[in-house]
Amino acid sequence: MSSDFAMYFKNSGILKILLVSLQYFITRILFHHMRSTTIAILIGNSDNKLSQHKWAEFIKDTRALVGKHCGEVHFDGGNSFDSRWQNMCIVAEIYDIDKPPFMDELYQLKIKYFQDSIAVVRGETTML
Repeated sequence: MSSDFAMYFKNSGILKILLVSLQYFITRILFHHMRSTTIAILIGNSDNKLSQHKWAEFIKDTRALVGKHCGEVHFDGGNSFDSRWQNMCIVAEIYDIDKPPFMDELYQLKIKYFQDSIAVVRGETTML
């Protein structure tokens, strides 16, 4: 009988719900008193320095960097595919923006993809 209960518990999705809930509450407890910084990273290829293939790689590498260093991503997108200009913006939360790895790695992307600049807009997020 107990193995039937264990199998039901495992297959019902309750375990997954409990684990996700636990992860959420642990994250809230750990970061409740920390202030995160909301950042917007803006990149572009309006000067056509990059081929379409390289532009796609630049976007992919920027997203990977954000995934590595940032928490929740609030927005990830760009202008219409038939637009004259090529731009992209990612808005995310980060807790360690002043630590060198994130900004250093972003600077390396700037160099790798021959960019004049990458804009990073910073704002303080307060959780209420």
